[in-house]
Amino acid sequence: MYFSINRNFGTWFGNAKSNNQINNHAMKKALLFAALCCFGVQSSIFAQESQPETTNEKEKPVYLYVALGANINSGFKLNDKLANAGFRKIDEATPEFALGFRINIPDSKMYTDIEISGSFYDRNDGGFRTQSISSSSRLRVHYTIWENKDFMFSAGGDVSYTSYYVNLFSRNNYVDLDDLPNTMNNSHVSLRSGLLNVGPSVAFGFLRDTNFPLRINAGYDIGLTNGKWKSDFASVGNTVKENGLGTFYVRLALWAW
Repeated sequence: MYFSINRNFGTWFGNAKSNNQINNHAMKKALLFAALCCFGVQSSIFAQESQPETTNEKEKPVYLYVALGANINSGFKLNDKLANAGFRKIDEATPEFALGFRINIPDSKMYTDIEISGSFYDRNDGGFRTQSISSSSRLRVHYTIWENKDFMFSAGGDVSYTSYYVNLFSRNNYVDLDDLPNTMNNSHVSLRSGLLNVGPSVAFGFLRDTNFPLRINAGYDIGLTNGKWKSDFASVGNTVKENGLGTFYVRLALWAW
């Protein structure tokens, strides 16, 4: 009986020891599996954080862009004076080139454009030549109304200042180099004007998720200041003012995002 008890106890003890070994082995496997899972999760998170963000996830703070387009004005009052004198009127529509920076406001749907633009006009009509140059500095503030990875639409307003320069030339003149004071003012008249403008504008962006994103800007400027025509080389009599001049512009901006 003593032998039987010892044998049963030994059998139980052996089984218990064997079970403990199995449990310990299973515990080690569970701990190893948990460690591998934690490592995998950490690696996945690190990989996601290391991947470059797309255009929609985060935009760069500043973008450089160039734009081509045209502006169409409501008609210079100076044109009546030019027509009466036989000169070609300044065209209401002229091509325009612009260069600007888009500045994104962090954590906001607002963005700002700082832009400079210019246009050139040159026409001959009989014995007269009319040349016009304009240059503008513009601040545009927009709110992005809708966007996805491919398209966007925004609206806002512009504040700009535009300088106008007009040169009038008369052909078939005679210049006497021995009498320049009496002949040098007969063939060229130079005039200038400046207008402070405000107005609404909209923008539509497309192809944003490509290497060549594009944006169409359109707006309407209203002249606030009087825009009186002056000259740096002469006193101007019977001048006219361009206050209230309206100008519509449309441009295609390249690399705007």
